[in-house]
Amino acid sequence: MNDIVLLQAAFSAEDITGNRHAIAEAYGKAAAAGAEIVAAPLQAVCGFKPGRRLQSPAFVKAYCEAAEALIAATTQTVLVFEVPLVMQDGGYTPLFVAARNGKAERAAGRLTFQYGDGRKALVCAANEAHGYAEAETLKPDLLILADCHALVEDKEAERDKRLQRAAAAVETTVYVNQAGCLDYHILSGGSTRFDAYGKQRATCPLFTACLTAPQAGFTPDYTDRTALIHEALVCGIRDYGQRSGISSAIVGLSGGIDSTVVLPLAVEAFGPDNVFGLMMPSRFSTDHSVNDAVQLAKNTGVSYEIIAIEPLYTTFLQQLAPVFKDTPFGLAEENLQARIRGNLLMAASNKKGGIVLNTSNKSESACGYGTLYGDLCGGLSVIGDLYKSQVYALARHFNREREIVPLNCIEKAPSAELRPNQKDSDSLPDYDLIERILRGHLERHLTATELTAQGLPEADVTKVLRLLRNSAYKRLQTPPVLRLTDTVLSEYRPF
Repeated sequence: MNDIVLLQAAFSAEDITGNRHAIAEAYGKAAAAGAEIVAAPLQAVCGFKPGRRLQSPAFVKAYCEAAEALIAATTQTVLVFEVPLVMQDGGYTPLFVAARNGKAERAAGRLTFQYGDGRKALVCAANEAHGYAEAETLKPDLLILADCHALVEDKEAERDKRLQRAAAAVETTVYVNQAGCLDYHILSGGSTRFDAYGKQRATCPLFTACLTAPQAGFTPDYTDRTALIHEALVCGIRDYGQRSGISSAIVGLSGGIDSTVVLPLAVEAFGPDNVFGLMMPSRFSTDHSVNDAVQLAKNTGVSYEIIAIEPLYTTFLQQLAPVFKDTPFGLAEENLQARIRGNLLMAASNKKGGIVLNTSNKSESACGYGTLYGDLCGGLSVIGDLYKSQVYALARHFNREREIVPLNCIEKAPSAELRPNQKDSDSLPDYDLIERILRGHLERHLTATELTAQGLPEADVTKVLRLLRNSAYKRLQTPPVLRLTDTVLSEYRPF
């Protein structure tokens, strides 16, 4: 199985030199161990999603020089990789390279080359359907499918089925993908070798660098979407921290379901000694919310502090009395509490050095249910691409072996606790209904009329889509979101 080594890692477009060194180092080790072929994923040399950088002659020159350096350093072990071939119209196509003994064969789109004792290999991009058809026609001994696939949580199972169909046509098929978090895209890894026309399988871990041959005995379950999301978010937090020089986190704990899920994700990414929970109850906070937050901190082993915001809140109200006079208690007083908490979190971050992890979810963010410079603050939005139902599913997933998330956090009605007896349902439709409306609009591009025709309440459809449009300005000022879907709200444009 060690005759073909797959270079599963994340390669950044901001560090072509680093990419070249990483590929060269892994290739050298694999060649010394007797590997026959070493295969890199798409965009390994130029880095993931080069985008507009391809319009820069200096950038193109840099990755072309890196490619030539890799070719020149090859021995009898074949190194397979790809670089973008920029077209006159500004687009690009993958140029595949098979290098050995300082020389290379190149071809755009797909490449065939001889290796070993006259055996034939075909290389193409994993998403090129014509490559699979050509494999059935050419019957190569080896099919190499190169990819740089970022997780799209509802499409992973179908992608895996496509790979299995491709593998059924060839004696040996290898799929090599990038793995890790880059630019908030979570690259899924899962590089795989299929033998015996797809009947035998060996797979690299998901979301983790693996610069070796795939190991038998591990097959990812792409149908368990909650488990995939769990692993992906831990990877996202961990890699974002590593690439930003960050090794610890601060999480504001309210006892609500969102922060209750973000905290254990942070613990898995950084370790309990590197995560700090800050609880900031107000006059409207319930005892059970504080108790739930404390129990969560104890369950996860993090250090925490309770700072009541009542003195600060009272002082703010006194100072703002000339502005607030003769007006009833309302949104300004509610948001003031959230902004006090945001200040405390950012101060703790400055002092302790950890990143504040934002805890807003997709359902609330879509409806603008959050306070700018308050609970929307932070350096990274961890669950901003998860609907509320998915947050609850993740909470239950954490408890699959022992109770990490207090059951009361899962069972109680959601509340921001910014006024007496407040519930989210006072301001918003039911979260399940919000999700049905948003999924129909964002994923299936249905209009309000079409959503209503499917039986969704017209008043709720109108309200949710109005909130979605009107709160776009907020989402432009919130932390970057770890991407799990093709419908990240920061990219939403009304239609």
